[in-house]
Amino acid sequence: RAAVDKTQVYVNEQVTLEVAAYRDSRFAWSRAQFSPPETTGFVGYDLAKPDAAAETLNGVEYVRVPCLRQALFPAAAGKLTIGASTLQFTTDPFGADARQVNSKPLTITVLSLPNAGKPLGFGGAVGQFHLEASADKTALQTGQTVTVKVTVTGAGNIATVTEPSLGDLAKFKQFNSNQSEQTAVQGLKLGGTKEFEFVLMPVEPGRLTLGPITLAYFAPATRAYRTATAGSLSLAVTKGAADQSVDSVTGFTKDEIRLPKKDINYIRPYAKRLGDNDRVLYRRPGFLLL
Repeated sequence: RAAVDKTQVYVNEQVTLEVAAYRDSRFAWSRAQFSPPETTGFVGYDLAKPDAAAETLNGVEYVRVPCLRQALFPAAAGKLTIGASTLQFTTDPFGADARQVNSKPLTITVLSLPNAGKPLGFGGAVGQFHLEASADKTALQTGQTVTVKVTVTGAGNIATVTEPSLGDLAKFKQFNSNQSEQTAVQGLKLGGTKEFEFVLMPVEPGRLTLGPITLAYFAPATRAYRTATAGSLSLAVTKGAADQSVDSVTGFTKDEIRLPKKDINYIRPYAKRLGDNDRVLYRRPGFLLL
């Protein structure tokens, strides 16, 4: 038997699939081989399976043997099918009586996320999420960098969570950001933590405010969009040394502009003539003379 906790969901909302085999407690089987179902259109994550347990169906005592438990996330709207699972086994120790049982396919109706109320910058996160933010320093000079760490936790497919918004960055120069993620399971719900690190450089002195730091997501429970907020970060920025001031045109400091000159090492800078490496060996005069 295959069963799901719901047959109608939104895009990227979790569907929990369980497949179990029921064996008559009066009989035994051997050489059991389970084949999982096709789940095209879903992104799947394995969940811990429960132990085998006795269960009575229609007055008959069975042993319920869990075969599969997964959290499935549909990637697109429409009608998606979870295929049939199969279990092959024998009822005698010599394997002469081979048998097979199948589960029935399941149809899942996947709804598109509504356009009404969709926040600007929504990246596709579906579930329930919480934000926390911190900076490695709150006082710095122009030309120096600050690392802002934003942590997203919650229930849902954490892999689909995109970068939170840091608000207006007109007074900052932004470098490449890093991110890492870790999945976790609470009950039967998949969730986890995703961390983003942003490296920023203020381009002018003063009391600068970073934020509010926000993440827009869709909450299936309320069928509405929500915004997780980590508030704002206040930075005290003083004017740095002359070489550390940021050029208003390039957005780089003078040290950064000079740095490539130190990094470039010229190959054969005093060579008056360079050979042609594309010429094959047997056509070179020296080879013919030899």
